[in-house]
Amino acid sequence: MSQLAILLPAGIKGWCWQSWQTESSRQRAKVALALLRRDCSMTKSILFFGFLLVFLGLTLPGTQGRKIPRCELVKILRKHNFQGFVGKTVADWVCLVKHESDYDTHAFNDNGGKSRDYGIFQINSKYWCDDGKTPGTSNTCRINCSKLRDDNIEDDIRCAKIIAKQAHGLTPWVAWNKYCKGKKLDSYVKGC
Repeated sequence: MSQLAILLPAGIKGWCWQSWQTESSRQRAKVALALLRRDCSMTKSILFFGFLLVFLGLTLPGTQGRKIPRCELVKILRKHNFQGFVGKTVADWVCLVKHESDYDTHAFNDNGGKSRDYGIFQINSKYWCDDGKTPGTSNTCRINCSKLRDDNIEDDIRCAKIIAKQAHGLTPWVAWNKYCKGKKLDSYVKGC
């Protein structure tokens, strides 16, 4: 095998190497030049497909989830009128999110197979969303749970408000009851 074959990635060797082996010396030189210029159609296809996958992975919104910085979350919650909603402060909500998901829009928790919690607010599949796995779900928010695990939290916010409104507060969230209820929460919004 020549040095040119060694320089080619393994997948390209298989597709382009066949034409290399069947040609005369003159033709081999042309094939080598074509390979170097990336004129092998399979090579182009592979490269195009690879770049397309990378591009889509980096540019499609809402496909991966992210950790929202605390002050950015404070701004979002204020914009969506969380201050005073069901008698709670933005600090209550930020504390809830910190302890439920650590600000991670992609957060997921399996509750022993009986139900699962999804997204930045850790919305439960038994009552609020449908994950197709939880028997007898109420799906009160009328949403597929997977929609709660992307970086678009508009639907998460709508559902969290439905939950809080029905409960007249934040008591459905275990983390809020344990870490936030009755505590001094100014630090969650300080500097924002």
